[in-house]
Amino acid sequence: MRLPIRLWLARSTQRALFLGAKQEDNMQARIIRVMPAELGWTLEWASSSRPQRFPTLEAAIAAGWALAKRENAELHIHRRDGEVHLRAAAGEPHEPQE
Repeated sequence: MRLPIRLWLARSTQRALFLGAKQEDNMQARIIRVMPAELGWTLEWASSSRPQRFPTLEAAIAAGWALAKRENAELHIHRRDGEVHLRAAAGEPHEPQE
């Protein structure tokens, strides 16, 4: 049974919107963030209920990079002002770009 073109387009659009939203949710779930904290730095990601705290930026980056490699995720390192300083994906064959 063939659908009328309008119904087919409506269903296709809804499916595309749903799949696009699902893909965007997956991307958000695969981002690990090193964020400034009042005392030190935190590591935040979607599947964690509480951020992990670290005394130094280096310790937070090392833990974040290890987690990003394990989860095949992206690591975003933020500056003290909140702006993203560096983004890197764990599966990239080249060095991260600023």
